[in-house]
Amino acid sequence: MNSNISTTPIIKQIPWNKGKKGLQTAWNKGIKIDRTKYPNYGHFKKHTLEAKQKMAEVLQKWRNNTSLEDQNVSRTKGHAKAIANGLARGSFKGTLGKLKELSNVWKGNNASYSSKHKWIQKYWQKTGVCEKCGNSPKPYGNRKWGTEWHSLDGEYNREDRKAWLELCKSCHKIFDKI
Repeated sequence: MNSNISTTPIIKQIPWNKGKKGLQTAWNKGIKIDRTKYPNYGHFKKHTLEAKQKMAEVLQKWRNNTSLEDQNVSRTKGHAKAIANGLARGSFKGTLGKLKELSNVWKGNNASYSSKHKWIQKYWQKTGVCEKCGNSPKPYGNRKWGTEWHSLDGEYNREDRKAWLELCKSCHKIFDKI
């Protein structure tokens, strides 16, 4: 029997940074796709400037010609279509497209102060005119409008639009003191 051969397995020592993200090179680094053999492989072609302008025009026309409520309805229909496609493929996990009360994390009027205000900023349309003094202040900071939403009853109910006022910053301070 040869005494030079060891019966214990040789274990390779892996460097400590081998599994760390970003330190290991990608498996496909340096591999080029032969475009003569595979001309349509992947989506590597960028949109031309004309195509981008056409897409922007169509989107702007759609936004101008449809109300905010109709836009939200079409988004909801998009969610419904995604759910139907997921169910047909068998890949739907049950959480995609659940809006408002259907969502597991929806809190309704038990949501936090900032969450309610963010929701209102997203879904309610502002006029940009103060309902108290009639001024239309310039936007400040990163805001689109110079007005703010103020809850009259202090309950911040999103369902009751009549309990809210659109005020300029100075009128909002006065109402908060009252």
